[in-house]
Amino acid sequence: MQTYTPSVDCILGFFPLKALKSHLKQKLHIQVSASNIIDGYEQFIPYAAHVSNLFTYHLPSIPVRRTKKLLVELSESVDSSDIIPEEKGQSIYTIYCKFPFSTFSNASSINKISMLTDSVYRSLLMFYPFLGLISCNVQQGYKQILDSHYQLSIQLCGAPKLNRSRKIKASVTAEYFLGYVLIHVTFLNSQNATSRVGLFKTVPVSYIYSQLVSSAKWINNEVFSVSSKSKEFFIEIKTDGSYKTNYNPKLRGVDDVKNEIRFLTTEVLVDL
Repeated sequence: MQTYTPSVDCILGFFPLKALKSHLKQKLHIQVSASNIIDGYEQFIPYAAHVSNLFTYHLPSIPVRRTKKLLVELSESVDSSDIIPEEKGQSIYTIYCKFPFSTFSNASSINKISMLTDSVYRSLLMFYPFLGLISCNVQQGYKQILDSHYQLSIQLCGAPKLNRSRKIKASVTAEYFLGYVLIHVTFLNSQNATSRVGLFKTVPVSYIYSQLVSSAKWINNEVFSVSSKSKEFFIEIKTDGSYKTNYNPKLRGVDDVKNEIRFLTTEVLVDL
């Protein structure tokens, strides 16, 4: 495993001021895949998805206007790391990297994640200079991944929210695991005691769970409401963990809304 050593530019936080002013920062979405169908491909998929999300969310946003996605294609037969296309300013790039799939298939779960993480890290160290970026952000993101022990939790619906008496804080979180995401609401009181209410399990794809959970607010001191993107259903959750699921269907019936929820999830943790 590689270790994190900050460069001089990283320590100084160096980046040309003109470039910072001329570009809006945006997330670089990382997708890890195998360039060829390999033995045990079904086993490879959840690990690749998890590492993809680790880098997508731990890497700081980049000041490059058009580039939005990097495909990291792993192959046991590739001898060099090629970046395609070769032209600058493209929205999607692919980098091909050599990867020991034979070793990967026999590794433990944590070592599988570690191997993929190190491969993506090395790819990004080559990709950032290609874009004209310093490697500082890659090193920082990699360090965050190692410090988190390859775990990932994302705050949904904005920052944690205080109730009207400002004594209880509520947050909506997507907690990533191999092969799925757990969406839950957590309450934290002034004594730092917490309670958690699970809502859904679904695939680790932000577009999917953002359909289920899009906004949240306190209705009063005791009830916290979480709404879907379509506003066709919302769950009112009390601080004691009890809840009520409500529906507001548009041009369809309640059963249609329920079926959509089931379609978007692998497990519904609340009563519909």
